[in-house]
Amino acid sequence: TLSASGTTTLSGGTANGVLYLNGSKAVTSGSALTFDGTALSISGGTNGNRFNVGGSGAMASFDTRAAVDGRIEYAYNGTNIFYTGIDSASLMTLMARSGVSLAFGANASEQMRLTSTGLGIGTSSPAYKLDVVGTGTFSSTLRAGTASGSKVIQLGADTPTANDGGAIRFNTSTTSTNWQISSNFVVTDSSLEFTPSTTAGGSSWTTP
Repeated sequence: TLSASGTTTLSGGTANGVLYLNGSKAVTSGSALTFDGTALSISGGTNGNRFNVGGSGAMASFDTRAAVDGRIEYAYNGTNIFYTGIDSASLMTLMARSGVSLAFGANASEQMRLTSTGLGIGTSSPAYKLDVVGTGTFSSTLRAGTASGSKVIQLGADTPTANDGGAIRFNTSTTSTNWQISSNFVVTDSSLEFTPSTTAGGSSWTTP
């Protein structure tokens, strides 16, 4: 039993080293675990934060140790606003609490934001499920409507439908086409002129 009052100074040990029992159950300290009264450091981490971890490779591991969910909560002024979690062996979650948005950035600048309304790219205030401010490029088919069955607008090819080369279709399905521009269109004097190579869906085309 050790009893002491006031300041106790040890003749050995590591400055700021946290005391622990080693494999021989002897009290010891070292540079691998230090606390200077403000910051706790593991393995020599010295990045100036309250909690610092040094090393390489997998520097931290979180395991639920059972077939249950687990998460890390983030709080602002005492209120939990966000968490990252493991829902199952096949699902990871990034979740903002009610009224909280998620911002994603690169090069120290915000690039997109997810709110309860939608995802904004190039805007922090999306007004739609997907709100893009800027130029976008699609290397494959772009559809508005359902992926199968009736589609309101489609830009690009749809394999089950004929005349797929560079097609633009309106109100189409995988088996029939009401309007289709198969290859050619011209814009002149603020008018859009269609010159399809094939009449589509039993409809004929007229130019402005």
